[in-house]
Amino acid sequence: MPARLLHAGIDYVAGVYDYAPGRTMRPHAHAGTSLSVVLAGRVWERVGRADETGGPLSVVVKPAGAVHENRFGPEGARMLAFEFAPGFFDGMEDAPTRWRWRHGDAAARRALRLCRAAASDPGSSPGQALDDALALLLAPSEDAPPAAGAPPRWLRDVRDRLHDEAVRPPPAAALADEAGVHRVTLARAFRRHFGCSVTAYLRRLRVRAAAAALAATDAPLAAVALDAGFADQPHLTRAFRAAMGTTPGAFRAALRA
Repeated sequence: MPARLLHAGIDYVAGVYDYAPGRTMRPHAHAGTSLSVVLAGRVWERVGRADETGGPLSVVVKPAGAVHENRFGPEGARMLAFEFAPGFFDGMEDAPTRWRWRHGDAAARRALRLCRAAASDPGSSPGQALDDALALLLAPSEDAPPAAGAPPRWLRDVRDRLHDEAVRPPPAAALADEAGVHRVTLARAFRRHFGCSVTAYLRRLRVRAAAAALAATDAPLAAVALDAGFADQPHLTRAFRAAMGTTPGAFRAALRA
């Protein structure tokens, strides 16, 4: 059982797992594709005649059926692991098809911040935050270059729908289904064309809505928070300070000084 469960659904299970110092795991395989991020400690893994040693921020992707064995370091290890249902990647461009490790890049750090938001932020959309994290973790390199040219029509439609429904956006899977693309493809394309994750874009829209309400009304901060899509006033305050460099109350006071 994971030390912390982040998501459990028919699509995948995500959780944080602790492994005892020196533990070994005999050769085994998974029915579906798996992805793991080393959070602490070290892990050695072998597939066939090849082996890798991973430390903090190392990322490994294993396709379904890849036979592998593991050994954990003297301090043990803590790992974030995704176990995908068979067929999860059907229809996705650049779906993972081989065993592959990446080590300690900035994309992994950003992905972990999204995972923490999914686990602890009461106002976040856990499914969307995890899809955004997967888009980073599944990339073949640290970051794809920004996309050239205008976004495709389907992606502009997704962005427009986020503007229309920022307070209660559709689930990540529904947005992707409506656009006719894989969920991870949507998250990846959104970042490449608009420069941020869907999760971050929604947060910006909500902060803007809150700022407009603070400027135009005398509504209590708690009401402003709920109307803008935040879980509560503290959630609004955290997001507002991060985006604007000040608190909602100080922002309103400055406008009326």
